[in-house]
Formats: sequence, structure tokens, C-alpha cells
Amino acid sequence: WVRVYRRAQLLRLGLRDILEFADFPEIQGEYSALAEACFTFCQRELGLDEELRLVAMGKLGGGELGYGADLDVIIIGRNNSAGGDLIRAMSETTEEGRVFPVDARLRPEGNAGPLACPLPTFIEYYEKGRAQLWEAQALTKSRPLSGPEQNAFADAARAAWRRFGRAPDLFAQVASMHERIVRERAGANDPLDFKTGTGGIMQAEFFAQAHQMRADAWEPNTVRALAALAARGAIPADTATQLTAHYQFLRRIESVLRRVDDTGVSRLPAEDFEQTQLARRCGFRTLGEFRERHATARDAIRTLARLT
Repeated sequence: WVRVYRRAQLLRLGLRDILEFADFPEIQGEYSALAEACFTFCQRELGLDEELRLVAMGKLGGGELGYGADLDVIIIGRNNSAGGDLIRAMSETTEEGRVFPVDARLRPEGNAGPLACPLPTFIEYYEKGRAQLWEAQALTKSRPLSGPEQNAFADAARAAWRRFGRAPDLFAQVASMHERIVRERAGANDPLDFKTGTGGIMQAEFFAQAHQMRADAWEPNTVRALAALAARGAIPADTATQLTAHYQFLRRIESVLRRVDDTGVSRLPAEDFEQTQLARRCGFRTLGEFRERHATARDAIRTLARLT
């Protein structure tokens, strides 16, 4: 019945979204809360409340989940089999569909490591220098959801995160990672790829995360992180305001594209007819107005979110 519940709530959220009964941040928050509730319910139903510590990552960690997204998680514990049971309970498809797809690849060693990682092993992985910068950067959006000793994980994650944040070449390394992602994922589709392309969603997020690591400004939510960085003087207030507006516009495009089929889409459609439909769903009268706003957002993020 949890699948039935999830499907009904998704319909409710979609209607609130389309009819504009809630603004975009509210929809993100409610969708994240739905995913979190389903995850913790399945954990409780399997009797794993005290055996596994569930840590949200990515958009789930930031409470900014969008339609069609996987749930990025790290499972802290010693029972690898139990971790597999929990992921299967969430991901398996029945006649009622599935609850949510789950991605646990952000754990230490990725797919090569055990599904459930004991906390001492997690700490050692970062202390002994086996972790890479991108793994520490991903911890920016970590948030314990359930299970025992949640504060212990949060303390360990922040300690590792701070160490990487002191690297003299932090900004250069993060910028290099982003450039590689643009080449490998966006490639020739860069103008349409509003997520991994230049001036896209990911560039704004990497900019925020790099500055958070440098300033020790722990905040999993990207929009709140930009505000916190401005409040600390780590970035100009005007930069935070502009980046927030353009970033949320691109996230809104992503949401409108994904809500029809609840699947991951991160590129504008190539055909004019489909772009025109998207423009109308985003509230624009003409395709030209939409394209101009999209170009403005991408150009602004490309300029404002430079790390080198």
C-alpha cells in the first residue's frame, strides 16, 4: 500500500503544482518529505530502525527533490544484507509501480564497497586519504534521516568535509571537475543541457558547494546555502540573489519537463514544437520569450558562478 500512497500523493502534488496552489520551493519540500516518509516507513516495516542509519544525499539531502529523481543515500551499518533488503523494498516494481528508485553509489568505494558501511569504516575512509574531493564535496548535501547515532555521522561527515575545504587549490579542483562533466555529459548537446551544460544547474551548485567548503558554511539546501554565504560575506549579496533566481528558473524548467512522466529529463527538447509546449507550461506566451529567458539564465550562471 505504500506504493499506492506514494502514487496518490504524487498526483496531489502534481495538481497543486499545475494549478499553482503552491510555489516551487513548497513543491520541492513536499516531494522531499514524501520520499523521506516512504523511506523511513519501509525501514520501520523491515524492523531496521536500530540496525541501519539512513543518510540522505543530493537533492533529497537538501530537501529540494524534483520529479523523476533517484534518492541518493548512504547506509551506515554493519548488516549489508539488511541494506539490500531496504533498497529492494523501495525500488522493486509491482503492479502498483515502485516506491522510489534508490542510488547508493555515493558510499565509500562506490559500487566496489559494501552496501552498508559501518561508521568507523566511513571515518577511516576519509581520514586515511582514500576519499577523493568529489566525495567530500557530495557530503555538503548529506543529512541523516533515521536510525541510531545520527549526530555521530553528522560530526564525522563535517570533520572530513572541513579538511577537504582547506585545500589551497579547492576552487581550481572543483572547476576542473565541472569542466570534465560538461565535456563528458553535455558535449555537443551543451546548449540544450540545462543541468550539466555550461551555465547550468550543476555549475551553480558546484559554485555554492565550493564556497561552502571554504567558508565552513554547512547547509544542504542550495538556495539557503547561497543566502548563508552572502550573509557571511563569502560571496556578494547581489551574486547570491541573481544566482538564486536563475538557478530556480532552470530547476523549474526541469520540474515542468519531468512531472508528466516522473522521469529524469535534463535537456530541452530539440524540436520547436516541443519547446513551444514547454514554454507555455512554464508560463511564457511565446517560444522566443522562453528562449531569451533560458539564455539569460545560462549566461548569468556561466559568468557569476566562475571558480577560476
